[in-house]
Amino acid sequence: GVLIVDAKGAIVHDNAAHRELWGGQVPQTDGLDDYDRWSGYNALTGEPLRVEDWAVTRALLQGEVVRSELIEGERFDGRGRRLFLNNAAPIRDAHGRLIG
Repeated sequence: GVLIVDAKGAIVHDNAAHRELWGGQVPQTDGLDDYDRWSGYNALTGEPLRVEDWAVTRALLQGEVVRSELIEGERFDGRGRRLFLNNAAPIRDAHGRLIG
């Protein structure tokens, strides 16, 4: 699945595969603080993910590229958890400014 966010973390696009992975329509997310509505867990330790732990947050705030991080996400349709390989990368404009 693909999720594209702007520099504030607001969702500007998600595809059908992303929605299917998360169990249907994902909540409106206007910024990074809204990721507290998403329930995710470190798949190896079971520890809940904090807003600052999500790959998208790290890409936006630290410019980090995250590859194949195994997480377990609580589906929004109430049908339990699902394993994900979570990836994220910052999107920059021609001047190197982070835009998504």
